[in-house]
Amino acid sequence: MSEGLQPLGQPAIERPSVHTYGIPETLEGTLPWSWAEARLAAAETYWVATSRPDGRPHAMPIWAAWCASRIWFEGGRLTRRARNLDGNPAISVGIELPNDGAVIVEGTAVRFDEPPHLGTMPWTRPAGRSRTAESGP
Repeated sequence: MSEGLQPLGQPAIERPSVHTYGIPETLEGTLPWSWAEARLAAAETYWVATSRPDGRPHAMPIWAAWCASRIWFEGGRLTRRARNLDGNPAISVGIELPNDGAVIVEGTAVRFDEPPHLGTMPWTRPAGRSRTAESGP
């Protein structure tokens, strides 16, 4: 995959299934994927959830970047999340939204030894913090 990225299909949009909360059972009125992507791209901190070898969950907040419909983050091979993903590449990533709830995406992680060509990455600098290409995805 070093030549580029495989195109992604349209993600599945779901609602929580909690009948006693009054959440509609249909997808009518759900927001478009572009709404979720805009918030993912603007986020600074993402919560990443993986599974430990014994099946226990592992979640932690990380700095990352949303680009090309994917989350990009670093992680040395000895980090807990990297070791978890080596054994089970299933991953869940979420962001909290003020007054809007949350956006949560699930998928399969892929390790890149060399980043694919993505064009210009839209790096941001959160207030009081510095982020460089070297600390990027």
